[in-house]
Amino acid sequence: MYKLSETLWQSPDKSYPYIKANNGSAMRVTRNEPRNRIRAYLHEKGVTADDMLRRMIDPLFSMASAGKRPVSYEHAQSVLILTYIFVAEMIRLTNMIPVVKVRKI
Repeated sequence: MYKLSETLWQSPDKSYPYIKANNGSAMRVTRNEPRNRIRAYLHEKGVTADDMLRRMIDPLFSMASAGKRPVSYEHAQSVLILTYIFVAEMIRLTNMIPVVKVRKI
């Protein structure tokens, strides 16, 4: 997901003002924040919070993070399947053209 976020979110901005972090400030979209970069990309492409794709981000990242310790074969299969579904939905709902500049809303 890191490489996907790097490919799709190419804006040099360090924060994304249209989605707020838990502390109320603009969400950070630095290289170390792949989940936030994907969220910002989806927002820029008009994918709403109600779309299945936006609801899949957190579980997918949580499952992938479990890979830092031994996981079962079934867990690895689930992560792979969810990743395929996530990418397929991104292709279906967006044009997959990288964001190089944040739109002014």
